[in-house]
Amino acid sequence: MKRRSREERAQRARVRAKRTILALVAASNGRLEGKLRLYKAFYRAHLNCFETTGLELTAYPIVHMPNGPGIDNAQELIDELSEAGQLRETVGNGLKLSERVYEVVGKVTQEEDQEKVAAIAEAISWANSLNEQQLKDGSHNLSWREGNTGLQQNIYVDGLSEERVDEIWQNANKRMAILTDLVPGL
Repeated sequence: MKRRSREERAQRARVRAKRTILALVAASNGRLEGKLRLYKAFYRAHLNCFETTGLELTAYPIVHMPNGPGIDNAQELIDELSEAGQLRETVGNGLKLSERVYEVVGKVTQEEDQEKVAAIAEAISWANSLNEQQLKDGSHNLSWREGNTGLQQNIYVDGLSEERVDEIWQNANKRMAILTDLVPGL
């Protein structure tokens, strides 16, 4: 089996990320209000998929943003979907003049993996049930608290219990102590 290059893997992740954005908007009855809501649903869909399957949804980077996890270079993906005639992005929803509104244009190819479909549906249901402040506050989990703005987050630690994270740290510290004893100056 031929191993894919880094560029090929990044391109596949980008395609999957765009497909996931479309699926999230489609799961919201074809219309999603708010970039923040889109970001949080994208994050939550990845976490849901990982928790149920142990696999990544897209392998696309999720980065630390001021209000929680965000989609890396999201506007580029959205622009590509718009240029392809698959997604319409407008600014202003009547109540908030700067709010982004996303609408699916045409038919979205349905994801074949039912666990991924369920992860996306659950994520959009969760995101649509929250107001803006709850969205801002609702995903400042371990990966976000440990990250720096603009850098990729390892969101998969967010699916672990605090006890499991503590156990991992304790084991890592024990291993580091052993290495330090074996390799002076480490």
